[in-house]
Amino acid sequence: GEEIKRIISSPTKMNLPEPRMRVSSVACGHEHAAIISQSGELMTFGNGRSGCLGHGTTDSTLTPRLVETMNSRGVVVGVSCGAEHTAAILRLQEGPGGDIQYNELMTFGSNRAGQLGVGDDVLEASLPITVEYFMEIGLNIDQIACGMHHTLARSNEPSYLFAWGFGEAGRLGTGTDDMQ
Repeated sequence: GEEIKRIISSPTKMNLPEPRMRVSSVACGHEHAAIISQSGELMTFGNGRSGCLGHGTTDSTLTPRLVETMNSRGVVVGVSCGAEHTAAILRLQEGPGGDIQYNELMTFGSNRAGQLGVGDDVLEASLPITVEYFMEIGLNIDQIACGMHHTLARSNEPSYLFAWGFGEAGRLGTGTDDMQ
């Protein structure tokens, strides 16, 4: 069989789904990565363990692939990758002429430490799911960051910071080292 080169020790141009595609944002996890195109399309690639690519399976992919369920609903404006989970901010338009904008935080992948923010009934999600908490309290999340097994999110108006997941060593900043 053909040997797969696993280490590339110098910068190498990637093959994107469309040759003229422009990328606005990138994020790397432990064994997967995500990119957002300038038009707001989310693509993921790498190890699909626990569904962290958001394609509906745990299959891996060697090249960037669209996360169809998100791209069909709105424009992705932020992404972050953890060890085996991903969080993305989806900007939605509502109303006649799209006059109201709001952001929906979506997560996918492993939830073994609660890092998806959707409670503990879900062990893993291979498709993006909405973090309903922010919709329920009417907050727009505008920045996210994923650690190995935890997630942080920031709202701008009003300015709040939220943390959830595995809290060992104080990584959640909540004054405790419990899972939250």
